[in-house]
Amino acid sequence: MIKRRNLAELIQTGGDSALRNGVEVSNNSTQQVSQQTWATHLATALAEMPEELAARIIHCLPREVLIEALRSRSDDPMVRLALLLLAR
Repeated sequence: MIKRRNLAELIQTGGDSALRNGVEVSNNSTQQVSQQTWATHLATALAEMPEELAARIIHCLPREVLIEALRSRSDDPMVRLALLLLAR
């Protein structure tokens, strides 16, 4: 379970250090991987929650965080479509 402090750290750092439990990540070589990882963890957590809880959490997150999470998977045509719909 992601605690509020850990979620704030993920958003601020753009990495997944809070989820790796002490494993250090080199910013130079794995920055892109870590951005994909935090986005994947966020999307997975939201998708596995009950719909009402996920809706409340999504409402609290900055729109930019959610869009950045989607952009990390922009190679998926369904995600691209979702981004286009959000841009409208």
